[in-house]
Amino acid sequence: MSEFGEACRSIRLPQATKVGLLYGTGKVAQAIARRLMQTRGLEIILFVRQEHPQRVVRDLEARFHDWAVKRFRAGSARSRVIVTQDESQLKDIDIVINCAGMSVEKAQKDPVLAEEIKKYKEAGKNPRAALLRINLPIAFEIAKKINDYCCGALIIQVANPMTGIMSFLNGLGWFKPNQIIGLGDIVDLGRLEELVYSEFIETAIDNFSALALGQHGAGIVVPLSSIRLDGKTINQFAQFIGGDSADNVQKIIQSIRTVADVAYLYLSDTGEIPYESPAAAAGTLVEALIDPLRYHALSIVVLTQDDIEYYGVKKGEAVVMQVQVGKGGVLLDRVAEVELTHPEKEALAKTLSDIREELKEADQFLHQLAWEQGRGK
Repeated sequence: MSEFGEACRSIRLPQATKVGLLYGTGKVAQAIARRLMQTRGLEIILFVRQEHPQRVVRDLEARFHDWAVKRFRAGSARSRVIVTQDESQLKDIDIVINCAGMSVEKAQKDPVLAEEIKKYKEAGKNPRAALLRINLPIAFEIAKKINDYCCGALIIQVANPMTGIMSFLNGLGWFKPNQIIGLGDIVDLGRLEELVYSEFIETAIDNFSALALGQHGAGIVVPLSSIRLDGKTINQFAQFIGGDSADNVQKIIQSIRTVADVAYLYLSDTGEIPYESPAAAAGTLVEALIDPLRYHALSIVVLTQDDIEYYGVKKGEAVVMQVQVGKGGVLLDRVAEVELTHPEKEALAKTLSDIREELKEADQFLHQLAWEQGRGK
């Protein structure tokens, strides 16, 4: 263990919120850790699987040390990262961020997975479900560690497919439904905001807001009625900036489609996967969860506690909804309802059908697991 690592282990900030990233060797986990270092009052545990050699821990410690030194000089690094393989460090973690699983980058290069995705597409199924069978055993491994060391922690699911993995975690019966949330469409809405800003760069928009429904990525449904640009609806904004109003509306609709297409980057040979987007989204979600002053309206994946007839969602389904998030946790009884057009209703119904296919896959794996452990007989 390096001197830096030993020093970090002895640090426990007073009143600090303990955040654990499992497992911490992936690029997404490291990007999230760097983003969380900019949030004051956190103790960040980057947990590395024990099969990795010690040099991996040392390399990560050195990397975060160098990054922290640069950021402290710039005045923006406010929390430190502890890199560890010691499971006792997981004790009493307040927030667990599950980053482990087959990434889109690896899926892009894996011929077996590529063939599975092809089969799902040919069968008319959502290709996201092809990742589920690979990532569920990893999710189960992490769930056991959470149950052993920090069973009351809030669990933020980052690895995909979020809906299927969250349903599986809920099915284990170890955690309350409101303990399990997914990063969801904070990522997609952030990308959408950037696209809209770039489309109307000459207008210099100061504020963009919207909510999302359905599923992260290709299943995203962004109701046009929810979009506000400097406080104006789409039609009001299109008229305000002049020019062809219908064309301006179409630019925003095309931006939504572009955001949805990001989910399928791994099916082609396009370049780098953007790791900073989920990192920024995780930072937004964690900061909302530790905010003692107010609740924040965020579009995240939640396990619904009741039927939501307005959207056609059934109790217990893992679906993206806009809910209130704050220091008190996630308020699942405060789901935002907005007007949907007929095409949006159809798109949401298609997304819910895809989600239910994922949930069936998760249930099958859960039954298989129960049988293997002798609990399903």
